[in-house]
Amino acid sequence: MPSSPPDKTPRLALPRTLRLTRPFGRTILLALVILIVLAVGLETAARQSAIQARLPAPGVGSSHTVFEVKLHLYEAWLDQRAQPAQTGETGADTPDCLFLGSSVVHHGLNPVRLERAYQAQTGTALDCFNFGLNGGRETAGLILADVFTQDTPPDLIVFGVLPRMLNRQDPSPIDGLPWIDYRLGDFSITGWLADHSLAYGYGVMVGNQLFGEQFTWNQRRTAERDLARGDGHMPLRTAISRELAVARRDSIPGLDYALQPAGLATFDRLLEFRERTQIVVVIFPEHPITKAGYPERATDYADMLAQLRAHADAAGVPFWTADDLDFLLDDANWADFSHLNPAGTQLFSQWLGEQIGQAVAQGEINLESE
Repeated sequence: MPSSPPDKTPRLALPRTLRLTRPFGRTILLALVILIVLAVGLETAARQSAIQARLPAPGVGSSHTVFEVKLHLYEAWLDQRAQPAQTGETGADTPDCLFLGSSVVHHGLNPVRLERAYQAQTGTALDCFNFGLNGGRETAGLILADVFTQDTPPDLIVFGVLPRMLNRQDPSPIDGLPWIDYRLGDFSITGWLADHSLAYGYGVMVGNQLFGEQFTWNQRRTAERDLARGDGHMPLRTAISRELAVARRDSIPGLDYALQPAGLATFDRLLEFRERTQIVVVIFPEHPITKAGYPERATDYADMLAQLRAHADAAGVPFWTADDLDFLLDDANWADFSHLNPAGTQLFSQWLGEQIGQAVAQGEINLESE
């Protein structure tokens, strides 16, 4: 039989696609090398002082701008302390003193004034950093104390406590942060990068600037300007930010002074840090109007302080209150019901510096001069 004619029907041409040809491992290896070189280049650039000077503080992935700026300042403060002095003396291995707490600490403790009062009392220097956090809740100090006492604990931690806030169990804005979990031993890639990579830190900051609602560039620059002195203190530059009228006392959040079991448990967690370093508990004052005319509040407050003091005494932890200081009666020293303004902060910080100096002189606290 005659053979069939060849099929001349045109075939559909298929597009050429990327194919992995043997040995395909070279392609993957080349991609990894490129990524590594790019990462090293970005990290090297991020560590250049000329670039850092043009950028706000890097982030660690939190939603708290002031926390991230303070963390950057604290690390710079530690680095500066570790450098040998011009006199040839060796640098300090650990911080002298760290203030922890909520906004009352953040705004209400001036390290410079406290250090001067301490030096006048003892004749020796004291170098302190204020890591109070606005909006941090009472638990913020516990979280940060846990982190900062892992490697090089401060010689002294001053915990500033606003007693009525102990009962509030709202989570702190830094709770559950991967960077914190990593520092406490819970490994994650995100936490590791936040702790080790400046390129990642700047990338987080820029990414939130472009796509997020938090961490705008201006917010960071404002926080850096307000914290420019470098010791963590951010004063409230007002006299009275709202009218201190009796009729408005009920607008103050958390005016329940009856100590709840959860609040006492939070306080006991704070006292446990005595096993890592020396600690002091300072009860921060409130404007007298918060309890004036409310005898049940005054009674509950006195009972709360008695319970807290009993637990502190049992743990061997100094427990100081400032409610009887005369300057607290003057509205000119207050920004609002709970926060001292710069004038009040100066007086309160001087008082606390003198208290620490007296405790050192009496052997209650040991702060050896470097």
